[in-house]
Amino acid sequence: MKKLRIGARDSKLSRIQVDIVARKIKQTLGIECEFVPIKTKGDIDKTKSLKDFQSPGVFVKEIELALLSREIDLAVHSLKDLPCEMDSNFDIVAVVEREDPRDVLVSKDGVGFYQLKPNAKIGTSSLRREVHLKNLREDIQVVNIRGNIETRLSKIESEGLDGVVLAYAALKRLNLDSHVSYVFDINEITPCPGQGAICIECLEDSPYKSILSKINDVNAYIQTQFERLVLKLLGGGCHSSIGVFCKTDQDKIYAFASLLRGDKLVKASIEGDKADFLSLANKLSNMLKS
Repeated sequence: MKKLRIGARDSKLSRIQVDIVARKIKQTLGIECEFVPIKTKGDIDKTKSLKDFQSPGVFVKEIELALLSREIDLAVHSLKDLPCEMDSNFDIVAVVEREDPRDVLVSKDGVGFYQLKPNAKIGTSSLRREVHLKNLREDIQVVNIRGNIETRLSKIESEGLDGVVLAYAALKRLNLDSHVSYVFDINEITPCPGQGAICIECLEDSPYKSILSKINDVNAYIQTQFERLVLKLLGGGCHSSIGVFCKTDQDKIYAFASLLRGDKLVKASIEGDKADFLSLANKLSNMLKS
C-alpha cells in the first residue's frame, strides 16, 4: 500500500501527535505515513481570543478542506479541537491515545494555586478555565494569552504573569511536565470534552476507514464520545464554559460535568452501565439544565 498522507497543524505538539499515530499505524498495520503540515485560521490569527472566533473548528477547517480535496488521506487532531457538530462528510474513525485530561497551573515561582498572591494574574485563552478559576478564587485576574505551549510559558515572564493554566497532556507530550506547579482536580476545573485525546478523522467514504479503525482505543473512544455528546446536548462548543469528564471501568461509566448558568457554576455527576450510554448522557445534561 502507498504511504498514507497525514494532515495536521504545523506545531511541535502536533508533530509529536502525528508521530504517535504514524508509529501505531506502522506497528499495527505495517503502513508507512508522511506528514503534511497545514496552517489553520486559529494558527494564523494569534491575536484574537478563541472565544471571539465566530465559527467553530478554527483549528480544523483548513485540514478538513485538504481531506475533501484528497490532498491528505487522514487528519490527526487534538480531539478537543473538533466541533461536536461535525459535517456529515467526515467521521472520527479512531481515538488512538488519551493522556491525562486534567488542567494544570505553571506558576512563576513554582507555588501551588492556593498559595498564589492575592489578585494574581493568570494567563489562559479558555472561557472554561476562566470561569472555573474565578469560581475557585474570586480575586484571580485572568489575562487572555494565545500561542503554542512554549509561547504561553514564555509569557509568564514577558507579560508579567503569575502563572498560566494549560492542558497536562500537552506538557507531558512535550516533556515539559516538570514545570507543573499544581494539578487541578476535575471538580476544581472540569476538563474540556476530549481533552488529552488524539483522534483520526477521515472522509465518510474513505477507503482507509476500516483499516484505521483497528488502532482505535475502545475505552478512550467511549469516554470522549460520551463527553462530546453531553457537550452537544448542552448546546456548547469547543470554546464554551462547559466541562465534561468521563471515566470507564469495565462495564461502567462515571461522568462529571459543569457549566456556567447565569452567574453560577453548576456541577453534576452520574454513573451507570455502558449499555445506557445515551440515557446517561441525556440525564447528565438535563441535571445541568434544570
